[in-house]
Amino acid sequence: MNFLTHIAFFVVAPRITVFQVPALAKMSQNATLSCRSKGIPQPRLSWLKNGLPISTQSSSSVTPGVITLVNLQRDDSGTYICLAVNVAGQMSAEGNLTVQGSNNVANRNIIC
Repeated sequence: MNFLTHIAFFVVAPRITVFQVPALAKMSQNATLSCRSKGIPQPRLSWLKNGLPISTQSSSSVTPGVITLVNLQRDDSGTYICLAVNVAGQMSAEGNLTVQGSNNVANRNIIC
C-alpha cells in the first residue's frame, strides 16, 4: 500500500489593518505614526518619507509598526508611507503630516 503525504502551504498577500498618521502636529512636540498588517507569512513593515526610506535609531522598547517622531521640526512634514511586504505581495498606505509652529533650531530624534 502506498501512502502519500501532502502538505498544503498557502500564502496570503499583506493587508494593512491599522494606519494612523496625524494630519497636523506642533513643533517641538512628539508624533506617533502606527501601522499594522496581516498576511501569511506575517508581512515585514517598513516606512518611507517622501518616497525615501526613513533612517532610524533602533529601540527595543518600541513595538514594530510604530514610529515616534520626537521634538518635531518643520522638515518632519511630508508624506509618510507604510509598506507591508511578504512573498505573496505588498500593500502600502500613506498619510501626510504637517508640522506647524515657529522655525526654531533644535535636535530631533526618530525612534522606531
